[in-house]
Amino acid sequence: MTKNILQYAIETTDSIVTDLVDEDSCYHFSMTIHENEQVHFFGKPIHIPNTRPEGMEFDPTSYYEVWIRKSDNLPYKYKRTLNESKFSEECINPIFNKRTLADFNLFDYIPQDYEVRDYNSPQKKKNNKYILQDKPAPEWTLTDIEDRPVSLSDIKSKVILLNFTGIGCGACQLAIPFLKELKGKYDSKDFELIAIESWSGRTSARKGYSEKKELNYLFLGATEEVLKNYQTGRAAPWFFLLDENHIIRKIFYGYSEAKTGKEIEDAIANLLK
Repeated sequence: MTKNILQYAIETTDSIVTDLVDEDSCYHFSMTIHENEQVHFFGKPIHIPNTRPEGMEFDPTSYYEVWIRKSDNLPYKYKRTLNESKFSEECINPIFNKRTLADFNLFDYIPQDYEVRDYNSPQKKKNNKYILQDKPAPEWTLTDIEDRPVSLSDIKSKVILLNFTGIGCGACQLAIPFLKELKGKYDSKDFELIAIESWSGRTSARKGYSEKKELNYLFLGATEEVLKNYQTGRAAPWFFLLDENHIIRKIFYGYSEAKTGKEIEDAIANLLK
């Protein structure tokens, strides 16, 4: 976290004010971010839009502080202040692991009464979080940002990507540029992309978010039933890739710019062959 904050301060083109104070045993670094959206750090800095109801007071200013020890030049404390929310973490008297990789044996940390199984074993596959793979996608009827009903059965594309997302989810926001580009690559008869908002039940919040991010794909609101049927546990992002018969052919959890996008594109290409 502290590395990302300091790197952002060096490289960003956002409007920021920084200060560095020598406090005897440490350096105290502070940064105020003056943007129209709050800035959170989920690995990379993410601009989070205001989803509060209209009229509710909101201050988009973000304030971060980092304390760095002079003895080892390592950060040991950071503090975040966003609107009325404050959060801090501190590391005192750290003990560094000096063992090499050659000294490490994973099985030393597995209790003796535990059974070790191959990840690809049939029993493992049966019990893991991808249990819906190769099964018919649960049917649903949800509403879009204009409160119009949309049903899965109405979608006739050869391939459908369902993205269970969350307003305020950093990884979900990282995926948006890829998803918008992906939607633009295909004709609707071949491919359809549908995002299902899992965190906010308000149509107004979904509509504002969709317009702010200039989404070019359907943005529906989840129900408790659809979250239960797809077993997402309100975690995000999830991606379910369906074929023309609405069979779930691939499931992806999480998003990595370097990996997930290519895996999804390759899976879509295979289904369209």
